[in-house]
Order: sequence, then C-alpha cells, then structure tokens
Amino acid sequence: MQLSEFQVKMFKGVIDSGPIGVDPLTVLVGKNESGKTTLLKALHKLNPATPEPYDIEHEWPRGRRRERRKDHVVCSAKFDLDQDEVASLATVTDQKMTASSVTVTRNYDGQLEVEFPSDVFPDKFHPNDVDKVCSTLPALPEGIGLAFKDAATKSSEEIRRLAREGRFSELEQARGRHATELQSEFSKEPPQLPQEQNYHQQYVAKLQEIAQKLPTIPSMRKKAHEYVVSRLPKFIYMSDYRSFKGKALLGGCPNFR
Repeated sequence: MQLSEFQVKMFKGVIDSGPIGVDPLTVLVGKNESGKTTLLKALHKLNPATPEPYDIEHEWPRGRRRERRKDHVVCSAKFDLDQDEVASLATVTDQKMTASSVTVTRNYDGQLEVEFPSDVFPDKFHPNDVDKVCSTLPALPEGIGLAFKDAATKSSEEIRRLAREGRFSELEQARGRHATELQSEFSKEPPQLPQEQNYHQQYVAKLQEIAQKLPTIPSMRKKAHEYVVSRLPKFIYMSDYRSFKGKALLGGCPNFR
C-alpha cells in the first residue's frame, strides 16, 4: 500500500488542509508556525508505530470548542493498492475488486475506518457490537494496589484501541492473556484484594461478552478491514535529533513506504 494523498481537518491550527498529494519524495515548505509540523503529526497519528491517540482536549482548534465531536475524522488518507493486494481483497470479499485504492480515516475517538467502493461494502465498519461492549468496560474502583491499577489501565486501553482499529485477531489474543496478567498483579493482602478480585470478575465477564459479539460482524467485512489495516504502513515521527551516525535500513521494514 502506497500513500498517495491525505487530508487533515480540525487538528490544532488546521481547520481543513484540503487534499495533499504525496509522491515518493514529498517536501513540505513554509514559514515557521505555518502548520507543517501539525500536518505531519496528524498524519503520523493515523497509524503510528507506537500507539499515540488524538487528544480532543488539547488538539481540537481553539475557538471552535462548541463544535467538538469525538466522531470527527481528523485525518483521511488514500492508499494505492498493488496488484497482489487487489487480488487478495477480491479473494477476501469473494467478488471482483475494481478499485485500485482505498481511503483510511481515523477520528478523535480512535476509530479506524476503511472506505471500500459502495458496491463492495456500502456500510461503515463502526459502530459495531464490539464497540458497544467496549464502551461498558468496568471503571476502576478506589482502594486498589498500584501494580494492579497500572495493569488494569493498560489492559482496558489495549482492548478499546484494538476494537476501535478493528484488529480483531489481535483483540482475541489480548483477551486471552489479560485475565492471567491481571490475576498475577493481585495484592497479597486486604483491603485491596477483594476490590481487585471483584473488578477482575467484571472485566473477564466483559471480555467474554466481546468474544460472543465478534461473530455478529459480517465475516467478509471483518476480513477485508483487517487485511487493509494489517497492510497499512507504520508512521514514524522524528522531531528531536542532531547528527545521525551509522545507517538505518528502513527500506527493509515490512510495509515501509
């Protein structure tokens, strides 16, 4: 998949960048504080190598706060497909793929959406039944140990992120290990232990509910979404560096463009 165009809306100082074409070598030129870094940061967060969500509290444009919506798409990007990718999608969808590109978007809530031709999948991937369950994950109670709190926070954030991105294969793997990981962080003595055990029971019940909802999402739609998401290039943002010594063979990385 090759990035060929992107657009940023309502992110820091950018209200609407308009479509920005991307070639194999693309240079952004402009005065200081003109928005070059803002554009790149918004694009970076579309699919960062290390999870870094959009922050609506700090990144929504000032003076437009009454318009804030978590479902607002921050960045949309067009990716050209090569012949093998078109063939793979045709196999997954079990129908002829005439499109040579797909558009991927991410909103302030972190949801990744892959836009296919309307004759292939007319409906959006989000919201779905898994999203609904993730919105009801239990809140952390007071009076729990710090180690358990950290583990529970990381676990619930990972589940929500994978669901929002539609990475359901990874979601299944995470779901399977979270119960054990949380249990290993139980405090050894009261009063924290009963609170932690109660939360653990509620959380595991929600994970089981997620497992029951996964089959409700149409299989072809899920496979097509996951295929595209798995092929998305990972974006790396470098902002603080001096002289670079040695070499980095970035061209050898999977999905590097």
